[in-house]
Amino acid sequence: MEKKYTYCRICEGSCGFTAEVESNRILKYYADKDHPVSKGYSCIKGRSMLNVQYDPKRIKYPMKKIDSKYERISWEQAINEIGEKLLKIKNTFGPKSIGMYFGNPVAFSYSAAIYTQAFMRFLGSRNIYSAGSQDCNNKFAHSKRFYGSNLIIIVPDFANIDYFLALGTNPGASHFSFVVFPRPAQRLKEMEKRGCKIVWINPRKIPIAKKIGDHHFICPNTDIYLLFGMINYVLENDLEDKEFIRKYSKGIDELRKIAKEFGGDLNQIAKITCISKENIIKIVNDFLEASKKGGASVYGRAGTDRGSFATLLAWAIDVFNFITGNIDKKGNFYSSGLIDVFSISNVGGLETSEVTGKVADKGANLSRIGKFRSLMGTYPAALMADEILTPGDDQIKAMLIVAGDPLVSCPNTKKLEKAFKKLELLVSIDFYMNDTGSLADYILPAVTFLEREDLTLTTTSFNPIPFASYSDPVVQPDSEQKPEWEIFNLLGKKMGLPTIGGPPITIFKSILSRADRKKIKNLMKSERGIFLNEEKKIQYNVLLPDKLQTSDKLIDLVPKDYIDEFEKFRKWKGPYDNEFPYYLISGRDIETINSWLHLKEGTNYCYIHPEDARSLEVEDYQIIRVKSRINSIDIPIKIIDDLMKGVIWIPHGWGRTVENPPEGIAKEKRGYNINLITDDNWKNLETFAGMVLLDGIKVRLEKIN
Repeated sequence: MEKKYTYCRICEGSCGFTAEVESNRILKYYADKDHPVSKGYSCIKGRSMLNVQYDPKRIKYPMKKIDSKYERISWEQAINEIGEKLLKIKNTFGPKSIGMYFGNPVAFSYSAAIYTQAFMRFLGSRNIYSAGSQDCNNKFAHSKRFYGSNLIIIVPDFANIDYFLALGTNPGASHFSFVVFPRPAQRLKEMEKRGCKIVWINPRKIPIAKKIGDHHFICPNTDIYLLFGMINYVLENDLEDKEFIRKYSKGIDELRKIAKEFGGDLNQIAKITCISKENIIKIVNDFLEASKKGGASVYGRAGTDRGSFATLLAWAIDVFNFITGNIDKKGNFYSSGLIDVFSISNVGGLETSEVTGKVADKGANLSRIGKFRSLMGTYPAALMADEILTPGDDQIKAMLIVAGDPLVSCPNTKKLEKAFKKLELLVSIDFYMNDTGSLADYILPAVTFLEREDLTLTTTSFNPIPFASYSDPVVQPDSEQKPEWEIFNLLGKKMGLPTIGGPPITIFKSILSRADRKKIKNLMKSERGIFLNEEKKIQYNVLLPDKLQTSDKLIDLVPKDYIDEFEKFRKWKGPYDNEFPYYLISGRDIETINSWLHLKEGTNYCYIHPEDARSLEVEDYQIIRVKSRINSIDIPIKIIDDLMKGVIWIPHGWGRTVENPPEGIAKEKRGYNINLITDDNWKNLETFAGMVLLDGIKVRLEKIN
């Protein structure tokens, strides 16, 4: 029996694992106690990966829908037929009539990320969509305007800060995000024990907040008001880090005016957010006191990234960190990670919205529907249905779906189902037949991360412990599964398009500098990975000013792009709707990961506050109707006192949209799909990243007799 070291790619945690392999089969798979970062920790999702690896429902060979039934075909037939159909659609309707959607797992596969984007560029189509507009793209949109690059993300210095303010996050289920943070409970307890004050802001009192730190309820979708109030309090009371601001930024006078306008009345802010004026002032003063010592950090995640002003809120969070002197000298660090990301940023479309790879001019390459700019090479996924259903030039006629299930993950899924049924070609590349796959004309079997080599390309820059991981394939595919890079090379060759060849690691190294190639070589020779510096600690004074990608090497505290957004905010009447009086928030359980992995028995529920249950005269497990302006779902309830009154919580990623998927082939799915009632209207999407409103949806609850 051979022992192999690898790492998990379900989330940013990248926890180390040990696999014991015999005859190309993993017999044991467990957390690696000697891994330098995770140190023997793993969550239930990672420990259950063998259930996915050897699931009888895994797709093992190409399948074609014939007379509403799926039949096994050869790879040769699949590539020939799909390539010919794509070529016909391209020649008839133009290259932009072919679209692609990829899910969250692509972010954890450097090869899939490179080859999916490359195929679409060679094809000549800009119409790429991803899970990012349901998750995190607002952060990239903000960073472009603030730091000059989508790729600059600051991360809390958990080892040294003396105050941590966490908004809209649930590390017990998600290990934070945009942070590599395995062992979350243990590390947060260690922080608190050494004197770090931890404060949670959330409409739901998450389990970890019951054991660690203080918690304040906040009315959903009002965090932007809280941040404006905090920023203004600092500036109005002359508490900012003046020298830091003078040295590295411009626009402080404009910021004072905006902060005063939107955050000057703390009594009104308290009324809107449901956090008292006294508590807001205490939070700011405690934050400032900690800033004089080891530093402080305000951090926002999914709950702040899926609201009505998500990019503006990401800006406000970084503004508060900046004016208190908590970026790049203490509080929050920046790391470029494993390689010099700026030197290769155009390869994967990360700083571009042009098919050719050139940085887009203003107004160039906007989406056909809604006129959105491409971000990180993708458009908002909420546009897909209208791009398919709306006649005209560049109307989408074919979709390639890679490692995703938009019929569960994207908004207004019944409308999207209708759109997918109108396509001339739908192809799913996955290791399961999911909801979207059950409508596909072809399903192509993909490998799992245990069957491919990989490295932590996208997550190393988020790691407070500067460590990078590499893994060879633990086993080879046991049937006809192929990696995405090989599939797109085959399709490109069939269609007469350029391809970038392989293997991926060779191609990847060829675009790197000599220093980065040497680093990758050392990483590949290592047993578990390598530290990125001799001190094995994060480094400060890295970002400011030299790594800023702005032309004058200064941060513009009030980017001009936000002027219109401030006007939109002035006219906003807030997250209120008397006809739909409840707030719906979504989220994740520790046993689930979005749409593709569900280890929890039973179903998801609509969680509700005891007083709201009494007013509706409903009890545990009773079915109620949750109705939005889009649709309604009937779902059982559970009564908990961990929510604000007037707020309900329904975990996402559960349930189906397709009512009768093929029996015996489709992956079983339990529960209720929250995206049956979410809104995909492009006019209601967030301005800069097209973020969907998933936290703070206004709904009505009805008792079903």
